[in-house]
Amino acid sequence: MITAMRRVMKGKIAQTIVIIIVFSVGFGYTIVSILSSKPRQKAAATVNGRSISLGRFLTKAQSEERRIRQIKAQYGNFADVLLASLGMSTDPRKVAIDQLIKDELLDQLGRKLDIHVDEELLQQSLYDKMFLYKEVSQVIPPELIDWQKGTIKFGQLKTYLSNIGLTIEDFFSQIEALLKRSLVASLISGSVHIPTFLVKDRYLRDYAGRSFSVLTFDFNDYLEQEKKREVAPEKLKGFFNSQNSLAKRYWVPEKRIGRVWEFDHESYGVVVHQDELKMYYDDYKRKKYVDSKAKMKVRRLLISKDHDGAQQKAKQVQAELVAKPELFEKKVKELSDDKESASKGGLLPEFTRGTHNVAFDKAAFLLKKDGDVSNVISTDDGFEIIQRVARIPETYKSFDSVKTEIKKRLIQKKFKDLFYKDMKKALNPYNPNEAVREALLKKAKKTTETSPLQKSENRQAKTIFRTKKGEFGFYTDADKGFVVQTIKIEKRNLPKLESIKDTVLGDFYEDRARKKMKRDLENATQEAQKFPGAFEQVKQKHNAKLRKTGIIKISDSEKLKELSQKEFPVQAMFELEALDSVGSSQSETDGYLFKLDSVEPLNEEEFKEKEQEIRKGLTEELTQLHFSALISFLHRSAKIKINEDIIRLGR
Repeated sequence: MITAMRRVMKGKIAQTIVIIIVFSVGFGYTIVSILSSKPRQKAAATVNGRSISLGRFLTKAQSEERRIRQIKAQYGNFADVLLASLGMSTDPRKVAIDQLIKDELLDQLGRKLDIHVDEELLQQSLYDKMFLYKEVSQVIPPELIDWQKGTIKFGQLKTYLSNIGLTIEDFFSQIEALLKRSLVASLISGSVHIPTFLVKDRYLRDYAGRSFSVLTFDFNDYLEQEKKREVAPEKLKGFFNSQNSLAKRYWVPEKRIGRVWEFDHESYGVVVHQDELKMYYDDYKRKKYVDSKAKMKVRRLLISKDHDGAQQKAKQVQAELVAKPELFEKKVKELSDDKESASKGGLLPEFTRGTHNVAFDKAAFLLKKDGDVSNVISTDDGFEIIQRVARIPETYKSFDSVKTEIKKRLIQKKFKDLFYKDMKKALNPYNPNEAVREALLKKAKKTTETSPLQKSENRQAKTIFRTKKGEFGFYTDADKGFVVQTIKIEKRNLPKLESIKDTVLGDFYEDRARKKMKRDLENATQEAQKFPGAFEQVKQKHNAKLRKTGIIKISDSEKLKELSQKEFPVQAMFELEALDSVGSSQSETDGYLFKLDSVEPLNEEEFKEKEQEIRKGLTEELTQLHFSALISFLHRSAKIKINEDIIRLGR
């Protein structure tokens, strides 16, 4: 597909793209804004007078919501931090409208530059795995793409589009727009020039070995010095108060103690009968207990698309075979372009659904009887005709082999259903039934008392913290059920300084030691940069520990891991570029001052091996910078109006 895209870009337009964008776009948008008709009602936004429809916005918002949900599921509590670091909002509607405005700006630029997409490029794109991954998966749910085969599941796609009020023509229009935006990005990429000196600088940064000197400022030394200093009572009191004011550091959180009754299916008297097991097996054997899937055995006749009039010829042969299916094997040997299967009369190995091309599979499994002949099918190989030879039905695991598993499943389900139903009725705080409750609690396998619990995501703690003192709650976990009663609540409180004086004093010493170390590190960094021999003087003055790394490369992950385990600030060290430059960093414990001692000279042989890879990476980086700058320019030059009422809808 990239080759086809490059063909579109050849000529004068590729040479003058930057000039066109910088000097023409702003004026052009003014004209668009003046000549465009008034926006239709219920537009989510307008860009230079062109509407972004509500339907388009809602579809995009759903897609972004799904993507953000996936990120949160993958990264959990770190998801918001990750999205913020990437400059992304967690509001799918804001992300959607921002992206749609960006897309519309690029679409308008594509129209101004008179960029067109031919049918060949459009068809190629739908079988380009990278394009499907980077672009199409942003338009439709990823599950509608067969990633193994690199194709779209068009049957499911049509259903999806129908559900959201779109047609297949709308989908192809979206793909065409995506391709035009890709062409605009490629035009920008074509204008990027990477001089060789930049490539060499990046090589030295990423591949040349470096050596460092590292001074360690030991936190324990600072702490021991601070512990020798007297601390005035008012100083300690002020530290105690400030820590509580800023972060409630010494507050003791609320704690609760509960009584716990534990139940299981045995203590609850749950039994499952043989007829229930058999009924479950019969109901679910097709879904859960398939031993081997249904298979199809077929003959195949292939007519390559390289032949003139291939499709017409295939239709003619298919009509003959429908009339006389017994001739299929003979026709295969005479006409099929699949020589390997033709020698066997077109016979293919048995296969299950999903083995072949989607159209091929579908046609094969739709054949009703042995000997039936399919319609002509268009696949990547050519025009195909299939004859059913035999259908091998699916087989199932025997009832006896899965009976124990089913029994365990049904017992757990029945126990949980009964437990939930009983406890909801017996423990209702608005309509308590003490007699029923006491009778149920007697079924408990055992009764225990918890240790003091703090509020947490633990199921037991969550249930206890949802109830008042004396009230009951319940929950299930795995194959057990639990009833809890809150019997004691210790309220959140701030202890007196005298009762935790040793803890506060220790924290005070650590705070002062850390601040003193930070000041010394800042002063040492300035001193070490004054003249070449200053680094050694800093070592003597601050009694710091000197370590040498020897030659290390950023690509040597094992060596870097080893240095990190020895508490070298590896990441910060490799940010230094100039010889004898100095940097510093501070961990939770120690402080570090480091100097770049040497950089290996450029290895011409290795550089030649890496040059194209490095140049490609730099081109992508610079293209992205240019692209971002273009979007910013288009945004500043455009007249954009967002319908805030619609954007807020459903928040």
